[in-house]
Amino acid sequence: MKHNNLSGKKSNQFKTEYGNSGYVSGGWVDPSWADRGNISTATFTTQASAKKTTASQRAAERAATQAAAEKAQRQAALTAQMNSSIAQLEQAYQNRRTYLENSYQTSIGAAEGNHKTTVAGVNAGIDRSLQEAYISYMKNKEALPQTLSSLGIHGGMAESTAARLANNYGAVRGSLESTRAGQLADALAALEKQREALLREYQAGLTTEQSNRAKAESDLRLQYAKLF
Repeated sequence: MKHNNLSGKKSNQFKTEYGNSGYVSGGWVDPSWADRGNISTATFTTQASAKKTTASQRAAERAATQAAAEKAQRQAALTAQMNSSIAQLEQAYQNRRTYLENSYQTSIGAAEGNHKTTVAGVNAGIDRSLQEAYISYMKNKEALPQTLSSLGIHGGMAESTAARLANNYGAVRGSLESTRAGQLADALAALEKQREALLREYQAGLTTEQSNRAKAESDLRLQYAKLF
């Protein structure tokens, strides 16, 4: 009888220490042990999931970093290519400017050369006419006394005739010099007019080239902007 009481006491004590227990395979067991196993499994699963998430995040970060680096490299390459194209545009523009400048200077040189030729022709023609007028005057002057004597003209009339001869020569010289001045003025005016026309043409060419270059660069930058 005492033995039974002792068993009951032990049984009660076991229940008291372990709470709700079950009798399994001839002995009392604590069901909470199974729960403890489940808790450990859940904890492991959570930790594994966390590690997996962290690894996924790291992979995503590495991928993002690599993508950013590749994008930066691509942008750098496009920028270098764009700058090279712009440099080529600038070189072509400078070449065109040089061509226009050379053409302008060549045309000015040709115009000035023609002007010099014209001036030389005017001067040569007037000088020749002056020389002819002088020779004619000297011949008439030398022959005048004999001519007047043969006509019976003496004294004051002879002097008046000689004065008229000199005045006529002077008038011819004056007319020739006036013609020279007029022709030289006309030649200079023609040269200045040609210079102005050539300058307008040159400046218009520069303006067109500047506009074309600016538009070409704008279009080029727009095209590259679509590639970035």
